[in-house]
Amino acid sequence: MAYITGMDKTEVSDTATFQVGQKGMDSAGNTFKYVQYDTGAGSVAAVSGQVAYYYAPSGTSAGAVNVVTSDLSDSAEVGAGVLQSAPKTDNIVGFR
Repeated sequence: MAYITGMDKTEVSDTATFQVGQKGMDSAGNTFKYVQYDTGAGSVAAVSGQVAYYYAPSGTSAGAVNVVTSDLSDSAEVGAGVLQSAPKTDNIVGFR
């Protein structure tokens, strides 16, 4: 599997620098995934260092594995990783 090198895991952007869903690796060998953040219906703010869940507003995953949320009620209760920054809705971010 090819990884993006030089990914800024703390970057928050309105436009994608890389393809959403791509994975990256830092110099320490930690892997990250480039995803879109959604605040969910409860408008739950993202907090750097907190767990994000795969976004599934119906409560079951529809296969959307590149969109995450901190709103547990808008997820399938499946942890996706740990946010490396604090994005707003529809921002593109990296997480571990």
